[in-house]
Amino acid sequence: MKEEFTGINAVSIVLNEGETAFVKKNEHYLKCLREIDCIAVPVFDNSCELIGSVDISSECGLSDECVFMVFLMAKYTEYNYAALKKEMIEGKFEEVELKILKLTAEGKTDEEIARIIMRSISNVKYHKNKIFEILNVKNVKDCIYKAAKMNLI
Repeated sequence: MKEEFTGINAVSIVLNEGETAFVKKNEHYLKCLREIDCIAVPVFDNSCELIGSVDISSECGLSDECVFMVFLMAKYTEYNYAALKKEMIEGKFEEVELKILKLTAEGKTDEEIARIIMRSISNVKYHKNKIFEILNVKNVKDCIYKAAKMNLI
């Protein structure tokens, strides 16, 4: 059974609503969960897409320290996810593609880039298509925006 369909609990609320959720004892739909307090905090990537949640559940109640800790863990996860994703994406680029990406961000045309890196225009276009694919974008504007957000340029 998927988490988001198992009843009223903190994780399912986060997955469906994208907001922090606190569910107290006896508020759960499922009887087996009615003895625990839960807090769940959403985790987002750097493009604000929900990628998961951090949850703490306890039969002994949740102290302020537990609540604070779950927020810290969510932020820590977001930060490290962005760094890991950047590292993974950076590793997919060839050196020439990073040059093309930087020159494109400077506003150079394909013809100018070809001249600067001493390649054919079709080769520049080929590498640009690979860059778009790696960054999962469809146009130059989105490509530059995403590359800048990831500190690639």
